[in-house]
Amino acid sequence: MEQNKVRTYIFYAIGEILLVVIGILIALQVNNWNVERQNTVNEEFYLEKIEASLRSDSLRLIQTIDLGNTMLAMIDSAEIMMDAPEAYEAVNFRAKLLALAWQNEFRASRSVFDNLNATGEIKLLKDQSFVDDLYIYYNTGTDIGMKEYARREITPYLMRFDEIRYEDFGNLSIPIPELNNYRLEGRPIEDYRNDAYINNALKLKRVQIINQNAAFYRLLDLINGAMKKLNDR
Repeated sequence: MEQNKVRTYIFYAIGEILLVVIGILIALQVNNWNVERQNTVNEEFYLEKIEASLRSDSLRLIQTIDLGNTMLAMIDSAEIMMDAPEAYEAVNFRAKLLALAWQNEFRASRSVFDNLNATGEIKLLKDQSFVDDLYIYYNTGTDIGMKEYARREITPYLMRFDEIRYEDFGNLSIPIPELNNYRLEGRPIEDYRNDAYINNALKLKRVQIINQNAAFYRLLDLINGAMKKLNDR
């Protein structure tokens, strides 16, 4: 009888242990389901944010490329005027020459991506190929020195070469009483045409804009590729 009681107690204890283990396993599985569900919700949230950032970047890239094309057209016009200076007015020429001093740049909207990296939640994005595309996109540079060259080289040279005319800036939002109060006689187009620095600056600026636009188009291709993967998931 004592042996039967011991055997019964042992079976009972084993049964209790099994019930506890099964309960723990079920609780762990439910918790895993909840964690996975929450991870999926968080992934969708971040993917929507990334998609919005990429769409915004795409629109701004197109605008930036359009500005580059406008600058190229201005350079073309300036060179045409330099080839036939007698047929054009200096004020129209200088307005085109402003393209040398313009600065065209693009910065990606990367706050969501940087936050994912900083918090470690980049691991929530299951498509590793998509994540790789993001790393390539956000680490592809487009700075070819145009901004610094315009600021440090071209603009100071033009400032010394000729006196600035208010009409060079187009329509002014604020009236200036001394609109025609110039102390120096403006240089004719021939002076610009005969200046080697300005001729070379136009050529260099053209090459910079073409290379920069090519870099912007590469970014657009990366965005389109990433967006396609978002839509195909």
